[in-house]
Amino acid sequence: MASYIVEYFPIDGLVWPTRALLSFAGVEYKNVFPDWPTESTKTPFGHLPVLTEIYPDGTKFVLAESGAIELYLAEKYIFLPKDSFGLEDQSLNCFTTEQTPTIAKLITMAEENTSIKKAFI
Repeated sequence: MASYIVEYFPIDGLVWPTRALLSFAGVEYKNVFPDWPTESTKTPFGHLPVLTEIYPDGTKFVLAESGAIELYLAEKYIFLPKDSFGLEDQSLNCFTTEQTPTIAKLITMAEENTSIKKAFI
């Protein structure tokens, strides 16, 4: 069975659904908190989250972008409805997609405001 590395900041933010899916699936994962922004050039698109899947033979699959990671894990561990491209799936996508801009705004606010930043950390 594969194991995973989840790279993100030491807050839930955009990565909480990824961690939840991995936990629900009962698979091993390790949280890694990169030295940011120093290590930003090492990520696929220069930002986080990044998921690395490590297979038993040592090969790796790296995936970036929270939405892509969530859909990949949901499909892999059979958390998607049977009607994969139907109304149920689109309703779930709508909910997930709507949260991303809100969470991004909260992260920006936390970076700009010391008291909010302390609450996140």
